[in-house]
Amino acid sequence: MDSVRESVDLTNPPTFANYKLILLVSFIKCSIGAGSFGLPLAMSQAGYVAGSLAILVMGIVSYYTMTLMIHSKQLLQRSNIATMGGHSRGLSRTHSRSSRSSRSSSAASSSKGCDQGCDQLSMNAEMNEPLLPLLLDAAGAREELFIFASLGEGAFGPWGKVWCEASVFLLLTGVAAGYMIFIGANFSSAIDDMQSSFTVPPWVSFLVVPVLPCFLVLLRTYEVLAKVASTGVLCVFVAMLTILVVGPIYTDFKPLDELTAFDLPELPGVLGISAFLLAIHSAVMSFAGELEPNLSPSEINATIGWGCLIVSLSNMLIAVYGYLLWGSAVNGYVFCNVGASPAVTALKLLLVVELICSLPFAVRPNIEIFEKRLGLERGGSPRVEMQRNATRVLLVLLSYCVTIAVPVFQDCLTLVGGVAGAAVGFVIPPAVHLKLLSSGVGKLGEAETMGYRTEARRKAAMAADAALVVLGVGIQVWTAYASVLTIVDRNEGAGDDDEQNGC
Repeated sequence: MDSVRESVDLTNPPTFANYKLILLVSFIKCSIGAGSFGLPLAMSQAGYVAGSLAILVMGIVSYYTMTLMIHSKQLLQRSNIATMGGHSRGLSRTHSRSSRSSRSSSAASSSKGCDQGCDQLSMNAEMNEPLLPLLLDAAGAREELFIFASLGEGAFGPWGKVWCEASVFLLLTGVAAGYMIFIGANFSSAIDDMQSSFTVPPWVSFLVVPVLPCFLVLLRTYEVLAKVASTGVLCVFVAMLTILVVGPIYTDFKPLDELTAFDLPELPGVLGISAFLLAIHSAVMSFAGELEPNLSPSEINATIGWGCLIVSLSNMLIAVYGYLLWGSAVNGYVFCNVGASPAVTALKLLLVVELICSLPFAVRPNIEIFEKRLGLERGGSPRVEMQRNATRVLLVLLSYCVTIAVPVFQDCLTLVGGVAGAAVGFVIPPAVHLKLLSSGVGKLGEAETMGYRTEARRKAAMAADAALVVLGVGIQVWTAYASVLTIVDRNEGAGDDDEQNGC
């Protein structure tokens, strides 16, 4: 902890502009990654017109649902319905409890002063946001984060919290599985590029994909991993730039009359992967909670809007560009279409290292959910530590089992994004917002301070929420059905190793 404390200069906090930059970079880092390289194949199936429109629409809807989520948090806080840190108890039982908790928390934190603030700073620096610890209040007067599950609990009670936690669990299990497939695809492709120089034993791949992540999740501090993983967005952008620059060297652009423009039955692939990339709402709740004292809700919303625009345009560019270059021959992992060279091989290995270091952060929320449910979050005796370690390893192995069941990169992203990603990003936020408005929060009186100045506007917002819930459930059903059919058909005709390993 001392090393973490020394690395943070509390006398020179980030400037106003830096808060926005930190939020923007964190948002982009979470939204652009392995899934982006699966979009060209999905674009080739749905068509360059339909796929581009789907990516843009999903970006717009994702931004809107993020603003709904932040507004729901404000509604809960203003109405004294939920306390910070996930301790809400429904719509009718928390007014007096939250008031007493807030007063006692402030008094206690003020009496302990800066020492407690530094300890809290060190604790958060060891967790999964390498940039955000800089934003913590040094006086230790900040309350705990208003976590994503608190929205569900505040609106729907205990079952709402279970709904949110289960959706996040399924999503992050699938994200970790996608990481493992991506790691395996990169590593296998790099090995193939280097086979002429030397032979790599088969056990090395097994060590890299499931064994090494199991070891890394046992670490009690992720500080070193965070420093490596924080460079991941640069590696991904360099990989994208490599496709844009190197791709035309090895192949010519295909004429548009040879490409598909619109194929509605194949659209679930683009929808699922887009939901996979944009369903970072639980992370946004963490970012917003840290930044709230320094940025207004409108400034947070504006920064998130720019992030969604950058992410959507970047993903659309790589999807359309990859399809125009390789046409129907585009791979499920488009980087495998790029010709072999020492620079490309080195970049593949860098992506392997970055994703291996990022994988513990992908499963960290699941670890925290299970450790809290099992009463293991504080550690203690050797027996408890053994149980904690076993839980962490089992969660990693669970994701590895998903990769065995769904070994094709695009299939995994589409299924996970369509089912769990759509729930987290497109169903839960509008459902929570609709419940809060229909339960009386945001009506006239309270509305004047919360943005709904007339009853008509509140009803219009409720209608929009209901429409989004229907849209999100529709995406879930459509992508799940299409994904299962694709996986079944692929398994019945299995045999192509290149297809099965993601390349």
